Amino acid sequence: MKKMQAMKWDWGLNKMSDTMIRMEEDFTNVDVLNADQLEVGDLIGIGGEIVKVLAIAPLHYGFNLAIENNFGERDFVDVSEDDTFKLYIENF
Repeated sequence: MKKMQAMKWDWGLNKMSDTMIRMEEDFTNVDVLNADQLEVGDLIGIGGEIVKVLAIAPLHYGFNLAIENNFGERDFVDVSEDDTFKLYIENF
């Protein structure tokens, strides 16, 4: 498991890679959610990517998220109760 806090990721809020810019064309940011507002199936910005939340497990300091990116790569990340995430919808 990766600790997002330890990695000091910018959560995709401060700078945009070329991949993120292309992804922004496929998705629209509609809201910003606190960690406790996340739901399974949400598309969120995390670590410079837009990922789908597959599962959420509570921890004593936050949550463990099972996520999947556009390439089908799955991972687990720990997030703090205080973290916020951009919520996206897919453009058709």
